[in-house]
Amino acid sequence: MCPLLDLAHSRSPAAGGGCAEGTMSKISDVVNRAREAFNSGRTRPLQFRIQQLEALRRMITEHLPEITAALASDLHKNEWTAYNEEIAHVLEEIDTTIKKLPEWAADEPVEKTHQTQQDESYIHSEPLGVVLVIGAWNYPFNLTIQPMVGAIAAGNAVVLKPSEVSENMADTLATMVPQYLDKDLYPVINGGVPETTEVLTQRFDHIMYTGSTAVGKIVMAAAAKHLTPVTLELGGKSPCYVDKDCDLDVACRRIAWGKFMNSGQTCVAPDYILCDPSIQNQIVEKLKKSVKDFYGENVKESHDYGRIINDRHFQRVIGLIEGQKVAHGGTWDAASRYIAPTVLVDVDPQSQVMQEEIFGPVMPIVCVRSLEEAIKFINQREKPLALYVFSNNNKVIKKMIAETSSGGVSANDVIVHITVPTLPFGGVGYSGMGSYHGKKSFETFSHRRSCLLRSLLNEETHKGRYPPSPAKMPRH
Repeated sequence: MCPLLDLAHSRSPAAGGGCAEGTMSKISDVVNRAREAFNSGRTRPLQFRIQQLEALRRMITEHLPEITAALASDLHKNEWTAYNEEIAHVLEEIDTTIKKLPEWAADEPVEKTHQTQQDESYIHSEPLGVVLVIGAWNYPFNLTIQPMVGAIAAGNAVVLKPSEVSENMADTLATMVPQYLDKDLYPVINGGVPETTEVLTQRFDHIMYTGSTAVGKIVMAAAAKHLTPVTLELGGKSPCYVDKDCDLDVACRRIAWGKFMNSGQTCVAPDYILCDPSIQNQIVEKLKKSVKDFYGENVKESHDYGRIINDRHFQRVIGLIEGQKVAHGGTWDAASRYIAPTVLVDVDPQSQVMQEEIFGPVMPIVCVRSLEEAIKFINQREKPLALYVFSNNNKVIKKMIAETSSGGVSANDVIVHITVPTLPFGGVGYSGMGSYHGKKSFETFSHRRSCLLRSLLNEETHKGRYPPSPAKMPRH
């Protein structure tokens, strides 16, 4: 889920877990303390990692009111929405990781060659070192803490940099984390663009960033100076193809749910709909019905409907609506940063709303006259983070998967593929690189070290490899 970094929004630095000094000059001290703590070896035992994960779970369960209050202040999320969209997935990730960690961390035997039958060959997972996790503002709890779970499980020190745009959650994390986790190993650095810029000058062993493609390039360039590997969870315009041969009532209800949750600020939300012109009006009517069912006659008064994070993003989204043919919604209130669920029809593929990730409650519908035209339309653009296809015809679904590329796919639903711990979540091309969730998180933050253990005995069997070489080549 991948917001644009709000480069215009910066605030005074603050920090928890080792950065209370509050000056950028101390950021290097925080990172150095994390490295010294890692080098002490105390993250190596699995029991220590499990204890830290258990402490993280206690932090969440004991501070649910503070977490949900921060999400309400930042994004107008109610308690149920906050728990189900953000907190529940983190708790599930922690529980799964604690249960599976001994299995994931065990040495993995590999198949031997003819020459290594007497040797011990295996892959050993070891921690990378000091990991930087840069969180996102649209799901500011989930997208900061869930990556941290895998990094702790793999035995790393973790420097957290929450998004300053969701400032209430950033302050909450800076306060809570050092109360429960090792202060040196897991510091929280708060602040705006200057602090993030300073953090990126430091040397890390892995960087995980969730955000826009533009800022992902900045992060990757900074990492390259230290040859630091990166995991980039970026965004893109995730298409949603609706076949004529499907239950439009169900399809539109599921699409509306995924599009308008969190006021559209979800990077795996369906960004636009592709459909045949003959069903465009039906889709509009069924989307309108779903919006009414979800949020009532007055969406603005619904406690289930969110708000745009800040004024800059509010104005950006409004600009994408202007000049378009609005079939539903198209109203807003600047004072509360409310934008109504909006559906646009007969959208020109060259218009501005089709040139960038919308990241707001605006659904353009683009008409195509065949599955092949839809596939061509998708393939002419950058690879998206997710792709959605609705059809009762399995051949249509399989063809869409076979002939396009995206980070992930859900058929006949949206977003749910990222909730399955055994399905790695990540992008491809401009939508990102690397992935995480479940076991993949452990692997992402580990180095899989190849190990071969050989005896000093049986030297006679190795004499053929030493000089002098034989006069004749062996025959095969």
